[in-house]
Amino acid sequence: MSAHCSRLTWRDVHLMHAPPGGILEEGRRKGSKENATPSVLAPVEHIRVDAEGVAWIAGTTTKVLEVVMDKLAHDWSPEEIQKQHYGEPSLAQIHAAFAYYYDHQAELDAEIERECKECAAMWEANRNSPVKTRLRSLGLIP
Repeated sequence: MSAHCSRLTWRDVHLMHAPPGGILEEGRRKGSKENATPSVLAPVEHIRVDAEGVAWIAGTTTKVLEVVMDKLAHDWSPEEIQKQHYGEPSLAQIHAAFAYYYDHQAELDAEIERECKECAAMWEANRNSPVKTRLRSLGLIP
């Protein structure tokens, strides 16, 4: 990185790349407060939280945690996650799921850990189930 680039702030970069009439109006970009129209952020409702506190991608049967775990377990890109979920949720919804995750990372990481422990406990409890014992005796599983 050049010495010049290291002095840029995020605001500088944002202003250099802001489209005309975009987030900041032309007058605001030039530093003038006259004739500047403030931007309006439109809320996008891609995530809903049910009565039990579980975050879902709105309009789907996909939990935010499912998308996050796809990324963590398989290192899938948003496009691959969309493909693996048969085209739903949309890329915007997948990115919203990641945004929700990063906004609530501590609690969602704790939920992931709890689910992993629960799965490990179920795996251990069923390691010597009657079905597995029978399949082992037939040489069908190790």
